[in-house]
Amino acid sequence: MITHPLSLFFMFSEMIYLFLRRNLKGLLSFGVCAFLMIAPVTYYNVFVLKEAVPIQANGGFNLYLGNNEDADGTCYLRPGQDWNDFHRGADYLSQKLGISKDALLIQKTVKYICNNPVQWLKLLSWKALLVWNYRELTSGADLYPLRYFTPFQRLFSWAFGVCAVLALTALFINLKNSAFYSRYRHVLIIICAFWIAQTLLVTSGRYRIAMVPFILILAA
Repeated sequence: MITHPLSLFFMFSEMIYLFLRRNLKGLLSFGVCAFLMIAPVTYYNVFVLKEAVPIQANGGFNLYLGNNEDADGTCYLRPGQDWNDFHRGADYLSQKLGISKDALLIQKTVKYICNNPVQWLKLLSWKALLVWNYRELTSGADLYPLRYFTPFQRLFSWAFGVCAVLALTALFINLKNSAFYSRYRHVLIIICAFWIAQTLLVTSGRYRIAMVPFILILAA
């Protein structure tokens, strides 16, 4: 969770599941343990930096990056001159308007969605498919760390695709098997949570990496 706020999608999904199952003891224990993971960072942001940021800032940037007229579903804006120019422009405009950069980018995203609903729905559909792309999706200098933390992907460039196909096959052949969904419910929740998160925001290898261990379970 400290690494990236996208993990909150899983936290809330799991808590909703526990609530619907009326497992209040599990809900309380999971909620407390999850909060303890981010509590030091939250405390530092709120009481030391005086910013109402639960984990990390720049949430508005990730939303905008995946939902604007130039978006292609991935982290298309890489660190460099264009990256610096974009953030300088956003900083200048947010200061001029007297709002945070996150708030500015969220407003721009909402405006894009309202003005282009059909284009936005097509973009969401593309991102939903892109999460399951057979190749590793990289952003900036992510490639080597991703291959280090998911070493099976060093074997060949489409190793993720092989595992994803096997995992999806496991789902399809168990569509009517309630015991399967009961046994692997938490595995399915975390996969779906990160799938939804990347569909709504932006698709990237660093965000998809959280799905990999659970996709390997289903593939096995």
